[in-house]
Amino acid sequence: MRLKESKLAVIVVAALAGYINLRLVDFFWVFWQAANPIAHAVLGQRPVSPYYGWVLYPTDALASVLVSVPLGIFIAWLGTRHFRWAVASATLPYLTSVYWLGLLQVVPEGRPQAIAIAATALVVVPLACWVGQLLFARYTPNNSSKPTPLRGAA
Repeated sequence: MRLKESKLAVIVVAALAGYINLRLVDFFWVFWQAANPIAHAVLGQRPVSPYYGWVLYPTDALASVLVSVPLGIFIAWLGTRHFRWAVASATLPYLTSVYWLGLLQVVPEGRPQAIAIAATALVVVPLACWVGQLLFARYTPNNSSKPTPLRGAA
């Protein structure tokens, strides 16, 4: 049995890829907050939580999608047969990070940040997977075994 044919294997591999992507996006956000030109122009030197940034600035959402496009290409490589399951399982590490960070405890101050993290996951990861699927379909060669018919032959 091949990896792409097993639904369970696709779900596990996509969840692992989503976790690796989560760590890469977290690493990216550390440097993006200091380098974002729009945040400096609008807010000056005041720091902003990285999970509120995408709500406030469309450039942050675009940056998150661009960083997550390799995840989308990898999930598109896994195959279109279980694409929806793979996207859902790649989103799970983002949603579980809300619980892992302890933001859903009784403390009400953490709930807006938890909602922002969950909204980030529910928008950015499926959008990046969709863009990755489009790129993968565009640049993957057609390996069909059918001969090309001659034009004008009847």
